[in-house]
Amino acid sequence: MELRLLQDRAKTTGNFLITDVHQDDEGLVIQLKDESDESKTLTIKYRRYYLYQNIDETGRTRMWIKSKFEDPKWQFCTSTNSNLISWLIDESNGIYEDRKMIHYLIKTDTHVLDIISNTAPEVSLL
Repeated sequence: MELRLLQDRAKTTGNFLITDVHQDDEGLVIQLKDESDESKTLTIKYRRYYLYQNIDETGRTRMWIKSKFEDPKWQFCTSTNSNLISWLIDESNGIYEDRKMIHYLIKTDTHVLDIISNTAPEVSLL
């Protein structure tokens, strides 16, 4: 997985914890709280997405070993070439083969959220 930082989207250096993940009429909504300032809530909305999963960080041990994720600036990353994208294309029996896909990865101390979408998320920090 080739990861790129999403520093500009997060606009913060805080360490975040996932407080809510839900689907509604606006799409997939993820809310995170800044550990150092609980009054700050980071909201990430994906209007369209192909897949999302939330897994305990222990279940992604191989990813932790291969990547630079101990550094908090790697909390928000993207990739256009990941095993998860390849799996989704294969699982769809090629239906998604010609579609642009971006793998967004959100890492906290306890969870890893993977989202595959074809559009950038809307991000706000309140």
